[in-house]
Amino acid sequence: MALAQADIALSDVVNRIHEKVMGMDGVLPLPLANKNTKYLIRTTIKNIVIISTTP
Repeated sequence: MALAQADIALSDVVNRIHEKVMGMDGVLPLPLANKNTKYLIRTTIKNIVIISTTP
């Protein structure tokens, strides 16, 4: 039960970061197979990927 709650909380954090990243200059959108576009991808429980053309 606690693991599920932690995963929900982490997903909420990732979604909030995604919303902030969408408005940043230089961040490249990542097209997905389902024709959606994301600006960050959660690769593991501890890692997310953001690709930017600016430091």
